[in-house]
Amino acid sequence: MIKYRRDSRLDMKSTRKNALAILIALLMTVSALSGCTGTDDDIDDEPTDLEDWNVFLVQASSDLPACDPATEGRLYFVSSESGFQTCSNGSWNPIDLTGPSGAQGSAGNDGADGADGADGADGADGADGADGAIGPAGPEGPEGATGADGEDGTSFSIIGTVEETSDLGEIYIGESGDAFMVNSTIHIHVWSGSEWIDLGNISGPQGPAGASGEAGPVGADGPTGDDGLNALIDTSPQSSGGTNCPMGGTVVRIGMDDDRDGFLSTMEVDQTLYVCNGVNGVNGNDGADGTDGADGADGADGADGADGSMPVMMEMEVTVTSMKFYIDSILQADITLYRGFTYTFDQSASSNSAHPLRLSTTSDGSHGGGSQYTDGVTYTGSQGSNGLLTFTVPLDAPDTLYYYCQNHANMGGEISIQSLGSVS
Repeated sequence: MIKYRRDSRLDMKSTRKNALAILIALLMTVSALSGCTGTDDDIDDEPTDLEDWNVFLVQASSDLPACDPATEGRLYFVSSESGFQTCSNGSWNPIDLTGPSGAQGSAGNDGADGADGADGADGADGADGADGAIGPAGPEGPEGATGADGEDGTSFSIIGTVEETSDLGEIYIGESGDAFMVNSTIHIHVWSGSEWIDLGNISGPQGPAGASGEAGPVGADGPTGDDGLNALIDTSPQSSGGTNCPMGGTVVRIGMDDDRDGFLSTMEVDQTLYVCNGVNGVNGNDGADGTDGADGADGADGADGADGSMPVMMEMEVTVTSMKFYIDSILQADITLYRGFTYTFDQSASSNSAHPLRLSTTSDGSHGGGSQYTDGVTYTGSQGSNGLLTFTVPLDAPDTLYYYCQNHANMGGEISIQSLGSVS
């Protein structure tokens, strides 16, 4: 008989029937794990505990009470979300009861040919034609009105010359209108009272060339010059996809053989050229569709998919202090696990380095005369660095297990194994 506990803060009469229907459907799915299900038409107003797990009902996640020691381990059904949440380690966690994926079904028969598609959109407009010849000039228009008088020009007096513009300086003690010619540019710069104004090149047009002078006497022969340097050229292929040649090509490096060794080194390269391959041409228009072929034979059945894995319902951090195991910072904590769910014990903390955690049906395991319990247990890594014990609780697991240190006695604690749901 499935019964629920109401949260005392809420009036759930209006939603009890809907939640009950959802829970009955869910428990029928879980029946493969827990046996036959049953119902009870009478739902007491007062909360009644399940034999193995207290189940409560709220309308929304916002109606969940605070997750603290008083609600630790409780299971709530959230009506608006049609799902369960459980209080664990100070926070509410959703519980996914989705089973593993089934085997892939056989491929279905090929469907019938579809109807012909609609006509394609009109093609793009053709390119514009060439411009026509320029027509004859029109008649000359009437003369425009006389423009306004321009502003008065600035008079200046050339005081002297300087070689460079920088020789003028930013500060000048003189009169506005004083000007200097800069020999390097042949520009006139006029002092405006606050800055130099460049009037540009004021030189006149070049005069005619003067008559050639008489030829001077022949000079003596100079000394024999050194042999000239050889020019070297090096080529190498350029792969496609590069910045310089996206479609690939050839790299040509040119330089002088400065060290005369006949080899063009990197330091001797004076110029680099890229001879690139052309880009691919534009794809041609698609050809007309061919006639539909006959239906092919059915393909072979695909291989079965990999088995699904159960989600990890709770991750527990294991540390060691004063030769005792601490589970989530609780000294030799009592742990409650549920059949059919997966849990992990994380031994990555360095304090675990000499203390491999194991499970047993006997208190203190091998130190109490018992042996290691291995059903559903997988251990990966090394304790003290990345050790992780993963435990998927078998459906036939005993009601009580114990965790212990394989190397040292009196370090562990008790694990209570319970079932989700009950039948009466």
